[in-house]
Amino acid sequence: MGQEKILIKARIYRLHHFRSSFSGVRINSWLDKNGKVIKEESPAGFIFLSEPAFKAHNIQDSGEELLSAVAVPYSGILPEKTQTTIDYRLEMPSDEAFDLDGGRQQYKDRRLRIKLEDIAAGADSRTDGPGCGDPAAMLPSRYVQSDHPEIIAQAEALITGGGDTLKKVRFLAAWIYEHIDKRPVIGLPDALATLHGRKGDCNEHAALFAALARAVGIPARIASGVMRHQDRFYYHAWNEVCLDGQWVSLDTTRNQLPADLTHIRLVIGDLEEQVRISTLLGKLKIKIMPWEDDEYTGNN
Repeated sequence: MGQEKILIKARIYRLHHFRSSFSGVRINSWLDKNGKVIKEESPAGFIFLSEPAFKAHNIQDSGEELLSAVAVPYSGILPEKTQTTIDYRLEMPSDEAFDLDGGRQQYKDRRLRIKLEDIAAGADSRTDGPGCGDPAAMLPSRYVQSDHPEIIAQAEALITGGGDTLKKVRFLAAWIYEHIDKRPVIGLPDALATLHGRKGDCNEHAALFAALARAVGIPARIASGVMRHQDRFYYHAWNEVCLDGQWVSLDTTRNQLPADLTHIRLVIGDLEEQVRISTLLGKLKIKIMPWEDDEYTGNN
């Protein structure tokens, strides 16, 4: 976009302004003559500045502050533990780019209903049911390397006990929950790197489960959205796996199969799709509605 004069911390820089777009998300960057990024602005309005190493490393509780900055406020009463259905109203700039309808979620006119999945004993991974015809859920990708020999070997070792698909899913999910340390790592969520490093946040957990499941022929995909924690909703990633012709949610960071009703899916897919969520940061609001068995979605 050309060269600009930018004032940063009482100093004027002459920088080259670039605007890039990735999966529909625009990012503004300002680079110096050597190609070093000095300033970057995200769609949510977050501004990132280049700092000397001693300053960048001297940040107290920055993780907590960043999480709080992107937390999603909500109103209304949370569901009882025995409740199997919940209704939400979502306030957001636009809902067109998101995967709000399908599987356990029914969405219409900003109102979202989530029904907890009923998983039958002995569930199998047949894909002839509604909503399970997603070819990408069986294929390797850049960060979900389900065709890598190490991923295949690990997955096969975990299901040596055999059994139906549901049992295999439980084996894979339990191993990730027990053996992957739940802490943030620097870098992109990569299944193979997570298998090697045995650590990561929700994104790494979700990428690794998808890779292990696909490696042994179980259709699995990554779901990204928000999940309630304490008094707010936070951005989160988990999985969906095909069982008896339906997509069933599971969260390997919380050992939940299916995931609870406060998991609201916004996007389906790997990292390239997940960046769409960045357009909602600081703009999404959630209201928990009194549940009524009505026909707002066309289904009871």
